[in-house]
Amino acid sequence: MLLSDEEDWHFVLNDWFYSGAKSEEEYDRLQSKYESLPEEEKGKVREKSWERIFEVEPIDTDWHRQGCYVQAVFRELRLSQVRRVTWFGRYRKNGKRW
Repeated sequence: MLLSDEEDWHFVLNDWFYSGAKSEEEYDRLQSKYESLPEEEKGKVREKSWERIFEVEPIDTDWHRQGCYVQAVFRELRLSQVRRVTWFGRYRKNGKRW
């Protein structure tokens, strides 16, 4: 099973650099450093930065949040392997789950 941070996955989907900064000052510094790189190097650094989406330990500060929404993928899940189903998330207006 492979776990990743669902919110951070958008960095990959949008082809953005993911600094993983824990403060505004750190973000500004890392983003500036990234922007100063040659285009070819930016691509390598950007793709390497995406590895941070697999950091799912919960962090919730004024500037940085991770691990609040974790998604998982795996090769195969058979019905016989399902022990229990737990619903998470919001209810629709009619009281039923999404």
